Amino acid sequence: MTRGSTQRTRMNQKPLYQKIASHYQEAIESGALKPGQRLPSLREMTRAHGISLSTAVQACRALEETGWLEARARSGNFVRNTAHAGHHQTHELGLGTERTDQLDELLSIDAILAAARHSKVDVDLSAASCAPHLYPASELRKLAVAVMRGAPDILASSAHPLGNLAFRQAVAHRMLKRGVQVSPQSVIVNHGASEGLALALRAVARPGDAVLLESPTYYGIRQLLETFGVRSVELPTSAQCGLVVEAVEFALRETSRVVAVVNMPTLHNPTGSTMPNEARERLVSLCESHNIALIEDDVYADLHPNVLKLRPQKYWDRNGIVIYCSSFNKTLSPGFRLGWMLGGRWHATIEALSMVQSRPKEELQQRVVARFLESGSYDRHIQHVRENIWRQRQTVAALVKDAFPDGTYVHDTRAGLSMWVKLPASVSSRRLFRRALENRIRVLPGAIFSSSTYFDSYIRLGCGWPLDDERRRAISKVGQLCQDC
Repeated sequence: MTRGSTQRTRMNQKPLYQKIASHYQEAIESGALKPGQRLPSLREMTRAHGISLSTAVQACRALEETGWLEARARSGNFVRNTAHAGHHQTHELGLGTERTDQLDELLSIDAILAAARHSKVDVDLSAASCAPHLYPASELRKLAVAVMRGAPDILASSAHPLGNLAFRQAVAHRMLKRGVQVSPQSVIVNHGASEGLALALRAVARPGDAVLLESPTYYGIRQLLETFGVRSVELPTSAQCGLVVEAVEFALRETSRVVAVVNMPTLHNPTGSTMPNEARERLVSLCESHNIALIEDDVYADLHPNVLKLRPQKYWDRNGIVIYCSSFNKTLSPGFRLGWMLGGRWHATIEALSMVQSRPKEELQQRVVARFLESGSYDRHIQHVRENIWRQRQTVAALVKDAFPDGTYVHDTRAGLSMWVKLPASVSSRRLFRRALENRIRVLPGAIFSSSTYFDSYIRLGCGWPLDDERRRAISKVGQLCQDC
C-alpha cells in the first residue's frame, strides 16, 4: 500500500468519539438541541451510547474545542450560541485521530525527552520557564550579601534539617493571604514541586495501588508513578475548567485500590486551564468521602492575575487529606531550587522520607527568599512577571495563528508559561518534534503528556521569553514544518 493510500485509509477510519461528537453536532445544527440547553451528563452518555467514560469525555472535548458547547462548573455541558460554533477550528470534529504510525515514529516519553535534552538547538520554544531577565537576580544578590554579612559562617555551617524558621514563617504568612491558615512547623522545605510530588506519592502509594491523574498532565508525574510501580489512571480535563470532577467520581467507583488524585488546578501544565473554586471544593469533598489523598501541585498559581481569589484546594481541607506542593523555582529563582509542601495527615511520614531521601536544603537561599517575601518585593516582582508574560502570550498566539496551517487552534488562557496548541488532526506532533530538532528548534509534542494518542496532534509552546527576531522566525518555521508532518 502506498503512503498516500495509507493516509486516505486512516482518514476514513473515524474513531468512536468523533461519531458521538458528530451525533450531537447534528442535533445542534438541526435544532433538536438549542443554544443554552444542557447536554446529557457524561454518565448519561455512557449509558445511552454504550461507550466508556473516556470516549464520552473525548466527544465533549471535541465539541467544546470546536465551539459547539461550553463547560460550566458544577452544571455540565451546554450548547453555545451557534454563531460561535466552528469558530475555533475549521477542520472536521476529529481531535487527535488514533494513529498507526510505524514503530520508529512512535517515540517513548523517555526517548523524546532524551532527544530534547541532548540535541543542540538554536531556539528552545518548549520551556515552561521565564527568561533570565525576568527574575530579580540583582535584588536577590544584594540580599545574599546582606545575609552573609550578618552570618559570615553560613556557607560553612549545616542547615537545619527541617528548614529555616524565618522561611517557613514567610510561607505560612503567604498562605494566609490565600485563606489557608497553617503553622510554620507544618511547612516542609524541599528543592521544588517535583521533589514534593515524589515525596507525596511515596507517602501515600504502594506498588499496585492506583493514582488518578489529569490527561494531559505533566509528564514527570507519569514517570514517577511508573518508577514507583503505581498504576496511573488518566482522567479527562476540560479546556476551560480543568479536571472533570464527574470523571473522578466515575473512576472511584470503577477502579480498585485508588489512594490519591493528583492535579494542578491553577494554570495547568500543559493546557493552561484553571479550575473554578466550586469545582475545587467539590473535588476536596469527593476525596474526603473516599478517604484518599488529594495531591495539589500549585507551582504556577502566583502567575495567575486572580491568584488571591482562587482558593487552593487546601482551603477546603478539614481532615488533612490535601497534600499541597509549591515552589519558587518558576516564579523567583530557578537556581535556588527551593520549594515547600504541606503534608496534611501524612506530615510525619513525608518529613521522615525527606530526611532520609533528600539532600540538605541550603540555608542561604531560604534566608534570602524569606527576606524578599517579608519586604513585599515578591508581590511587586510577580506582578511585573505577569504583565510581561501576558504580552508575550499575545505575541506567540498571533504568530501561531499567522504561520500555522488552517485548523490550528490556540488555547489562550491569557496567563501562565505554557501555551497548548491544537494542530490539524493530520499532523503528528512526534514527527513535528523530530523535524523541528533537525532544524535546531525544540518544541514539546503533546504525546508525552498522556498515554493516549489523542494528544498527538498537540504541542506545548513556552511563553516566558520575549519574542526577538530569532524566536519569531523559529515559530514561523515550525508552522511551515507542519505541512510535512
